[in-house]
Amino acid sequence: MTRPRPTVLAFAVAAGLTFLLGAIWTVATPLFASPDEPSHAIRAVATWAGDADGRIVRDDGIRVKMYRVPAPYGRAQAIAVCSAFQVDQTADCGPAFDVQGRSSDAMSTAGFYPPLFYRLVGWGGVLVDGSAGMYLMRLIHSAAVAVLVGFAAVSTVRRGGGAIALAGIVVAVTPMVVFLAGTVNSSGLEIAASIALWCSLLALLVPTPPPLRARWLDAGIAADIAFAPEEGFEPVEIETTLRAALDHAPVDFVVQPIEDRRKNLFVADMDSTIIGQECIDELADLVGLKAHVAAITERAM
Repeated sequence: MTRPRPTVLAFAVAAGLTFLLGAIWTVATPLFASPDEPSHAIRAVATWAGDADGRIVRDDGIRVKMYRVPAPYGRAQAIAVCSAFQVDQTADCGPAFDVQGRSSDAMSTAGFYPPLFYRLVGWGGVLVDGSAGMYLMRLIHSAAVAVLVGFAAVSTVRRGGGAIALAGIVVAVTPMVVFLAGTVNSSGLEIAASIALWCSLLALLVPTPPPLRARWLDAGIAADIAFAPEEGFEPVEIETTLRAALDHAPVDFVVQPIEDRRKNLFVADMDSTIIGQECIDELADLVGLKAHVAAITERAM
């Protein structure tokens, strides 16, 4: 069975765990209970409902935007205000969200933010009506954040980042990140994009290894042949494949990582390894006992 490449495994684990945590927050957080979620949801839905630009109005002297949205989202701000900062009030105290009716005006403080996030998630709220559409937008956001975190892990692994580098990504993806990923709030996507960007930039700073080539150790006898195997292959697997391909050819070899290839100390057995004889047998030959001693040596081997 072929093992997955390290980059594929890193993406699958990082993205899968991030999406799972985001999805848990998606269903655990009451609608519009996260920071500024009503404003973000209103703009996201309006983007796909035909009022992407909205119109500028003032609320207590602050410039905001008014959007035309499906009827349920006209109640979003009222639902949020009901329980916000009210420790003795449950999240279901506001008006019902799943209502039918004509589209209505809704105010959003997110009207001047970059539009990418709202184009990315807003179609879910238009495709599916009511609360199901809100949950779909949250899941779309979770998936987008998960993909970016997966790319961050891939960049780290591809450039040889070890456990410490991957631990850095885990630290960067704080509980607040996965919480925001499970809501309709552009901050989650922005933080995940920053993590992916920084990992990619750091990967670019790691020097590229020089081209690999063969080098004779003893002309016609022994050589170092450097090569770059496909990701996921271990030296023992490569050696097994090479021996099968050579089909008992009179060639000996060893596959090992190029790191620490040059050694300062060499330790090896001498008899029947570096030389083809057993010294104790040759010494016995000097006194006429080679056959007797060689038989003992053979049994001992």
